[in-house]
Amino acid sequence: MTTAPALVLNNPIVEIDVIEQQGDPMSGCATAMRVGGDQFGAMYELTDLVWSGDRLLARSSEPIEPGSIVSLGFQHAGCMARRATVYGCRFEDGSYRNLLYIDQQMAA
Repeated sequence: MTTAPALVLNNPIVEIDVIEQQGDPMSGCATAMRVGGDQFGAMYELTDLVWSGDRLLARSSEPIEPGSIVSLGFQHAGCMARRATVYGCRFEDGSYRNLLYIDQQMAA
């Protein structure tokens, strides 16, 4: 007897869809600043924020390369600045959907 494979949630494309459907929308916007690599200091305005555990789904007008480490600053009251790693990026409806894994440490 053959069974179907389980849904694997470490696939960024699958996770983007799951978080979009099941995550908690967050009001306001955020800014991501690259903290390493050739594009150190590049800044991205993030909108349509959806939070799910240690993951954040956000829309931007420019793509953020997967693997990039960013510092996140939030407009939403009560949200502390954080570091995150961009795990996935997908072009959709005229902008980019970015999946970020939030680090436990605060941003420097």
